Amino acid sequence: HGRWLRTVILARTGELAAVEDVFQEVALAVSKQQAQQRTVVRVEPYLYRLAVRQSLLHRRRAGRQRRLQM
Repeated sequence: HGRWLRTVILARTGELAAVEDVFQEVALAVSKQQAQQRTVVRVEPYLYRLAVRQSLLHRRRAGRQRRLQM
């Protein structure tokens, strides 16, 4: 699923440099959910939601950092 997830992340962040960082955050979120024994019936929609959420969180953090630098 890595290829299309990276495409989703790139579309949401608009930063090629951020794709791998956000992808790692998605992987971390998946591992945390597995630790909680959450059962996922359909993997693709679940991964898509995680990718979008992590992309938005990344953009929010980046925006805060830009404001602090000004």
